[in-house]
Amino acid sequence: MNGNTSTETIRILLIDDDEDDFLLTRRLLRAIDSHQFQLDWESNYHSALNAIRADQHDIYLIDYNLGQWDGLKLMEEALAGGCQKPMIVLTGLGEREIDLRAMARGAADYLVKGEFTPAMFERSLRYAIERSRNLRALQQSEIRYKELFEALRQSEMRYRGVVNAQVELVCRYRPNGTLTFVNPAFCRFVGKSREELIGTSGFDLAPAEIAPVLSEHIETLCATRLMSTHDYSFIRDDAPCWLHFTHQPILDNQTTVYEIQSVGWEITELKQTQLELQRALAKEKELGELKSRFVSMASHEFRTPLATIMSTTSYLLLAEHDLEAAERAVRLEKIKKAAHNMTLLLDDILTFGRGDAVTLGYQPESLEVVGYCRRLAEDLETTYPSHRIAFSSDRPEFTAHVDDRLLHHVLTNLLINAIKYSPQQDHIEFTLEIEADALRFRVIDFGIGIAEADQVHLFEPFHRGDNVKGINGTGLGLAICRQAAEAHGADIDWQSQPGEGTRFTVTIPLEQEA
Repeated sequence: MNGNTSTETIRILLIDDDEDDFLLTRRLLRAIDSHQFQLDWESNYHSALNAIRADQHDIYLIDYNLGQWDGLKLMEEALAGGCQKPMIVLTGLGEREIDLRAMARGAADYLVKGEFTPAMFERSLRYAIERSRNLRALQQSEIRYKELFEALRQSEMRYRGVVNAQVELVCRYRPNGTLTFVNPAFCRFVGKSREELIGTSGFDLAPAEIAPVLSEHIETLCATRLMSTHDYSFIRDDAPCWLHFTHQPILDNQTTVYEIQSVGWEITELKQTQLELQRALAKEKELGELKSRFVSMASHEFRTPLATIMSTTSYLLLAEHDLEAAERAVRLEKIKKAAHNMTLLLDDILTFGRGDAVTLGYQPESLEVVGYCRRLAEDLETTYPSHRIAFSSDRPEFTAHVDDRLLHHVLTNLLINAIKYSPQQDHIEFTLEIEADALRFRVIDFGIGIAEADQVHLFEPFHRGDNVKGINGTGLGLAICRQAAEAHGADIDWQSQPGEGTRFTVTIPLEQEA
């Protein structure tokens, strides 16, 4: 016997009404050391059929003689019930006709009792199982092939439906552009009859936006003799239009392009859908980034004042009877300042939210802007006594038609930023220049400046530069400033050098009062 033993256990069901045959079969299997076997035995026709239907075995050994029944009948009934496992019929000597009938009706093999050795038995079992597995694999492949074929057929039907529904623009022309054929759809698209088009230059029909590109494509096609496909966009009836064209060279002697056939489809709706999808995806990405920045900012900026309030409150409660009035006032001022910082943070978030919802409406009124700016500087100096805001104007007073609410958002955010990001400098320059057609506000600080890498993100909500670590802020100030400026029709310009400071210039066009 083969000394290489497989770890696979082959489950065998013997169907035989003679126990001696079962014992003999078991001895034969034990003599085979190339496989491990599990032998089960059924002696009754009906119980055997139920066991086959349970599908718990790899192969069935069926004795032809089963009392009043025969093995071929059992095999036929099992196959009719969907059995796909191999069956070997056991017959007696001289029953050649039965053997052939068994093979014809689906048996994997037949063995003559008393005439086969363990080696023959092992080979018959192995071949039957391998043949059955191969047959099942082939059947599965056929099923998969049919599924793929049906999917291909359905796909082809869908493709044909799409193609048939399209209005194809077909034309043929010489390399110099002379038209030799046009179909009705092409005629309708260009608004001319076939008689008007044949013999004329098709290149002259191309809109000015795509004529140079089309000419280049045809020159390349004639040189390479290769088919090409292109999308063309132009303005038609005051609206964007897109065409998809396939250009196919037609050769006269396998070397020279004699004609070109172009087939086109209008794909304007498809392109517009793609553009809308791209914009939607970009907006979704932007919103996701804003959400991430907001969570990061809020978790930090809210936590700091809240921690201050909680720790100071706890201290006041614990030391309620031991604190002098002066120290108590200092502690309470600390709580007040932390609460004020949280209020400013919420104000920024709410202002930005309103602006993003396009509710920062423009409502201009008459305002004496020089005095307004001077008072704003004085108010901020009171709130931030660490810095001096030097305001100057080229006029002692001037009344303009502006929206003081929007102007307040713009100037306050610029001035507060100048103060916050100039921790080592106490001087801020604030100027107003009044020109014939515009107001020009400038805020100049001499602080940490804006890194070049951060300048491209300057007005993005919640974005903060790498050099502002340790300085409280929301990253919303300049975003609010830009929203308010745009609502006012103003322009914002800036120059900044890291370590030297930043200059912001806001130009508001003057609106003459009625």
